Amino acid sequence: MRTLNKLEKEIVNYIVKYSQPEDGLENNIIYMLERILSKRIKYNVKKKKIWVKRKYDKDSENDNTCSIIENVVPIVQTISFIEYLEKMNFVSFVEYFCENDLEDTSEVDFSNRIDYQEINDSKIKQFIFDNNRSGIFATEHLIDYQKNGYKTIEQRRHEKETKFMKLQIILATAIAVFSIIVSIILHFFRGNYCPLLK
Repeated sequence: MRTLNKLEKEIVNYIVKYSQPEDGLENNIIYMLERILSKRIKYNVKKKKIWVKRKYDKDSENDNTCSIIENVVPIVQTISFIEYLEKMNFVSFVEYFCENDLEDTSEVDFSNRIDYQEINDSKIKQFIFDNNRSGIFATEHLIDYQKNGYKTIEQRRHEKETKFMKLQIILATAIAVFSIIVSIILHFFRGNYCPLLK
């Protein structure tokens, strides 16, 4: 497992926290993205549409100037990271929601809302709506990884081995230095260039 950034750690924490069937819809990709984006994303599950909130540039002379890139980037990063976790066997998808369970997510059509813009990226839509009836569950490996400061068993083993090697080097150096000092002292006390014994 590579080093995680702030968003990725947030995703891991979320998945581990809501990784039980009794957590309901909380471990669903739709709810996860809503939490991560602070509800700046809206869905219509039946129509398979996604909208994200626009960010307006207050300093711009044109009031219509806006951007959704700030809200789209974390969506792409989240999806890519979850795919990575699945590939590494840190999470698994289990389909257990009924379609009616997701109806309350958003059945409003935001097409005419000027403060929201629809996402038409096929990869984003496919991932979300292919998995919108599944829960994302953390494996024991991910739970262990999170509990141990975002370090895998291999990483922790490597750290222990590195510390042990460093300790061996320090110990060997100390023994070598001590041996040299003892040799010098013995050499002096034998009368080989020791002014005190003359």
